[in-house]
Amino acid sequence: MLYYLFPRGYPICESHVQKLRTKHHVTVLSGRPPRLPAGNEPQRRSNESDSSYDKRMLQWKLKADVYGRTMGSILSPWDADGDCQVHSYEEFETLQKNWERRLEQLRDCRDWRRFIFRDRTKDHDNIIVPPAPDRFPDPRIAARKLHAHNLGVNLRVPKLMKRIANKWRYQNCDRFDNPKEYDFLNREDGDMTEQDKENSLQ
Repeated sequence: MLYYLFPRGYPICESHVQKLRTKHHVTVLSGRPPRLPAGNEPQRRSNESDSSYDKRMLQWKLKADVYGRTMGSILSPWDADGDCQVHSYEEFETLQKNWERRLEQLRDCRDWRRFIFRDRTKDHDNIIVPPAPDRFPDPRIAARKLHAHNLGVNLRVPKLMKRIANKWRYQNCDRFDNPKEYDFLNREDGDMTEQDKENSLQ
């Protein structure tokens, strides 16, 4: 692992260093990832027999535990024995709640934000003490939460979102494909504006 110092003008140069790995580890799934369990844990119906409820519960729990163990093995750090400490859907839910709690703490803590965006013209008059390093916003938590969601829904996009995106693209994006065609369709003679150049796809 390589260590690099931040430039002197960087807001956290005095309290942090960069750690760059020589190799990047990427998760490769063999086959389709397990789906997120549909709905919450099944509840017993009023006129349902014990055997029918146990069967439904077992089917749901087997699928849920496969999902929880898979997500845990990908997103929860392993210990020295190769154990990710997530062996069921309930344990993965506990891990997700821990992510949510830590994200809420980071949202509520404004110390680092105030430190980074402080008025640096007054630094020479005061002794600058950065906030505690463990309160620095850790992007890994949000990334793991988002990655778990994407794997759980198999990276699918809702149909309504597809229709909205396609409608917008067909109505607006195509006009930027060819700058000259864009000028012709809009009856614009002369040179393109700087905004048109930024919007067009070269």
